[in-house]
Amino acid sequence: ITPEYLTTITRQISEKGEDIVMSTAMKLREEGKLETAQKMLLKGFSVKEIAEITGISEKEIASLKMR
Repeated sequence: ITPEYLTTITRQISEKGEDIVMSTAMKLREEGKLETAQKMLLKGFSVKEIAEITGISEKEIASLKMR
């Protein structure tokens, strides 16, 4: 499914559908970044390196270490 197709379908469902889909996509991207950061921590990357690569704050990455 392409983003364009999904946008077209959600617009047909409702005007708010596009906003819902975009919010969901943003949440999924953020979850993916956090998952990637956790894997990078396990591989021995530094918090600073992970922050530079993922765009996640060092504080948030440090909190992942506590999980």
